[in-house]
Amino acid sequence: MGHKTKGLGAGKKLKDRRKKARWQDPWFKRRVLRLKARSDPLKGAPQAKAIVLAKIQKEAKQPNSAMRKCITPNTKILLEDFSISIHDYAKMLDKKLVSTNWGKKELNNTNIVAYMKVDTLSQGDRVYKIKTKDTSRIINATNDHPFYTSDGIKELSQLKVGSKLAVYPYESVEYEEPTKFVLVDMAQIEDIAPSNTKFIKIRNELTDRGLLPLTSNNKNLPRLIRLIGHLFGDGGIYLDKANNSLRYKIAFTGSRDELKEIKKDLEFFNFNISNIIESTSESIVESNKGYYKIKGTSYQFRITNKSFALLLISLGVPVGDKALCDYTIPSWLHKLPNWMKKEFLRGFFGAELSKPRISNNRHHTTPEYPSFGINKLQSINITNFTDSLNKLLSDFGLRITNILPYKTFYRKKGNITIQYIVSLPIDYYSIKTLYGNIGFAYNKERDLMARYIYQYTLFKENIIQKRIKAYETIKVMVEEGMSVTESVRNINLDGLTAESVNKWFRINLPKEKIKVPNNFVPPFEEWLESVTKKLKNGFVWEEIESIEETNESDVRDVTTESENHNFLANGFLVSNCVSCQVMKNGKKVQAFVPGYNAIKLINEHDEVLIECIGGTKGRAKGDIPGIKWQVIKVNDQSLRALLSGKIEKGRR
Repeated sequence: MGHKTKGLGAGKKLKDRRKKARWQDPWFKRRVLRLKARSDPLKGAPQAKAIVLAKIQKEAKQPNSAMRKCITPNTKILLEDFSISIHDYAKMLDKKLVSTNWGKKELNNTNIVAYMKVDTLSQGDRVYKIKTKDTSRIINATNDHPFYTSDGIKELSQLKVGSKLAVYPYESVEYEEPTKFVLVDMAQIEDIAPSNTKFIKIRNELTDRGLLPLTSNNKNLPRLIRLIGHLFGDGGIYLDKANNSLRYKIAFTGSRDELKEIKKDLEFFNFNISNIIESTSESIVESNKGYYKIKGTSYQFRITNKSFALLLISLGVPVGDKALCDYTIPSWLHKLPNWMKKEFLRGFFGAELSKPRISNNRHHTTPEYPSFGINKLQSINITNFTDSLNKLLSDFGLRITNILPYKTFYRKKGNITIQYIVSLPIDYYSIKTLYGNIGFAYNKERDLMARYIYQYTLFKENIIQKRIKAYETIKVMVEEGMSVTESVRNINLDGLTAESVNKWFRINLPKEKIKVPNNFVPPFEEWLESVTKKLKNGFVWEEIESIEETNESDVRDVTTESENHNFLANGFLVSNCVSCQVMKNGKKVQAFVPGYNAIKLINEHDEVLIECIGGTKGRAKGDIPGIKWQVIKVNDQSLRALLSGKIEKGRR
């Protein structure tokens, strides 16, 4: 017979255990300690009067009838892989927008939850055109559209000439619908695969990942093209004959930060990826210019999946040491739209192209020639690769300007390789296209400097365009009998002198030959310091030159899923909240303002009546995160009556 309790202390133990267990329940603690009442700014009251402190930026997660802050349909917005007008974006709302974490000044991709079209005439909104001084950027937006400025987030109506706006100088390539065709099917993989390949496994692995058959409209094709571009530069595919079994090793090489960015793209394909491998090496290299001691640390990670390797090989990625291979840019790239071709160039340039920089001449205003090095076996004709690259570059109006042999290396196995330096042009068009439309993938340092040099190029080009316009205007003035000196004085353009214009007339200078005077353009370092104050990661300030009202009536807007609550159309945001101070205890709360354009009826220092929205168990209700109250009266007048036009807003 087992031991039976005598009951001494058993009841007390059960009571203590129950009491302890109850305090583990958060709702019990909340009720007993009155945590809700203590934390409630309204102290349990259903309504309270408050004074409006400010209108703040708080975006709803779903479309609602609150204030709309809109831009005109032709405004270009930046997406993950291309740019597109907000009008055309309505046809592809599944594509991700580029959003900005303003605190860190970092770019993120985000989905949207709503797309809106608004008629300004029926809503009584006004649309204004903003033009910047440095680059003549133009954007049309409603008068209540918020901008990031050097003085914080402000609505357009609060801006004035001289205000500085935050701009991210990258235009990308405009979207074109790709023609559908098959890039790779199972038959192509079977043609290149070794005899011991298990084709059923290959087919299943690639089909499950949506990579077979691989078509031109595959949603993951842009990031795959970007990875291929990187493999044409750093890393590659190598044969691994360990254990007498032919395998493939895909190696991605670069800095730690680059490899982390590459892994983000590879995660979409769900292949097993090794950890980042760090290795230090030291070797003596013989060349025609002497012996070199090479010592350094490299980083790489690997994928040993045969299915993925065969897919990449089918797409034209070379196998083995690229210096010993004769290969060209894949021909299927030429059938794709430019925004997809751009991804290959971004991947390749991020790995190989030199860091954008300004040449160290006496003026410090001219970019250095972009260039990259490529090693080739002496017996291989380098032009096979460069001609195919040139053909791809020509689709963007770019070209290779020079291919110069730089060094000859003598390898241990007796092979001789030649290092060639391939250069691109530095005219304004080429720099704008290379740095402003293409850029660098995975390499943040190079891409950051590309943003700044692109903006600097726009700045200089804008000065030239203003001088050309002034020159043409002066010609008309002189023909009408005005002197050159008086014409220059009337135009009043910074840096333009009567002596310069007289010289242009004397030599009959074509307008295409007008250049920026070096003594008028600030050196790059000085300019960069002034336009990036308190900014980072490629953002710059641009000063407003003019604000003019337009007669636009069709405006658009989107609601982002990201908590950043913004998208890149020159940094515009939407908002639909006010910040209030409860009168009886001084507590500050954020309250939703229901009704389309209702927030326009509320000004700072207005007295409002707020009430609890009534979410489940005291939580926020609806689509506005963290908002538990809403405005129902303004200056003792019903907000609903004000919206319907039954009464006019009273004065306090």
